[in-house]
Amino acid sequence: MHAEPFLGPFRTGRLEDRVPITAEPGVKLPGQGGVRIEGTLVTRQGGPELFTKTTKELLVL
Repeated sequence: MHAEPFLGPFRTGRLEDRVPITAEPGVKLPGQGGVRIEGTLVTRQGGPELFTKTTKELLVL
């Protein structure tokens, strides 16, 4: 289920300290499939603390 805060290019405001955020960008190709790369972080005063520490490089299995 999606929950606040909602982030986007037209959203304004400031995030509080210690707010958990998930980012779920994806690409879908009709008739072919798709991929979504999920990332989780928490806001901190000095910058985000990333919890998802995997490569974003293309891996061919």
